[in-house]
Amino acid sequence: MITIKHTHEDGTLVYGTRKGDGVYDIIRKYEHGNFKFFPSIRMIGLRNSRDRVADRWAINAAAEALRKAGFEVEVEIDDDFRDRAQVLEDKSDRLEDRRDALERKADRHAGEAAAAHERANQLGERFAGGQPILVGHHSERGARRDQKRMHQAMSKSIDENDQAQETARRANAVGSQLRRSATPEVTARRIKTAESELRKIQKSLDGYERRHLDHTGNPYYIENHEPAQGDYREMQLARKVQLENQLEYDRAQLAAAVEAGEYVEWGKHNVHVGDVVHYWGLRPRSVVKVNTATVGVESGDFIRENGSQMFVTFGATSPARPARMLVRTSATC
Repeated sequence: MITIKHTHEDGTLVYGTRKGDGVYDIIRKYEHGNFKFFPSIRMIGLRNSRDRVADRWAINAAAEALRKAGFEVEVEIDDDFRDRAQVLEDKSDRLEDRRDALERKADRHAGEAAAAHERANQLGERFAGGQPILVGHHSERGARRDQKRMHQAMSKSIDENDQAQETARRANAVGSQLRRSATPEVTARRIKTAESELRKIQKSLDGYERRHLDHTGNPYYIENHEPAQGDYREMQLARKVQLENQLEYDRAQLAAAVEAGEYVEWGKHNVHVGDVVHYWGLRPRSVVKVNTATVGVESGDFIRENGSQMFVTFGATSPARPARMLVRTSATC
């Protein structure tokens, strides 16, 4: 019995298979789910499926292909999401384990590089002081052999050192990945992305109409999209609940950062005409218009009669990262 099981904690994995039974050869194909083999756990599964809504298309495609090949297949899907705090804690633990493994690997490569370098130095002692290879002498054969081994050892030392440095770089990147994802700026962007996805999901669940307009603004073609049905609707509903939980957690984290003074987000609520904007390397400029996502500022030393403007995007300030746009209000000018 082959079981394709999905949970948010473990992701989508295939149970009941063994090497050489032909299961992987079938479901590794894109049209049959695009499953992959994970050497670390020695199991077949879907990439990036942990703590995500089950990919019912891939799961059903794999199950159907296996049944046609004569296998008995059972599908188990549990789309109950985990609390956001628990997800981040588990992710932190996995990243720490990965960083430790990369650091150990970097140490191994560094040790191999040092040993190869020492070996090259030992072989090179034969040629110390510019000792040449004596052509025709009984020592020529051994000298050429040692010269070749010395070059091989030095090449290995260089290769191992390069791998050690690259692995150390990856370890450092893993260490900073989770810290960066928890910064207020990234959290704010994640909130906006989740809100946008929620609007799309609700639109799909309710059904919608898409109007194609000509150059005069009149519709020449109208697409009617019916509300989502079947497995796709189940996926959308599960994703909606998960996103709502994520938003609740992220909004609380961002609110705490704002209250602690670690984050300030600028917008129409606190930027007004007459305020002074500092934007990257530009000189301070006065605000002449405030829009939803941008502000209009003076475009040069003089304002022409038509009110020439340059628009800059709203941003945020944080002690951890240079601000995209700093605003000094007129009250403090």
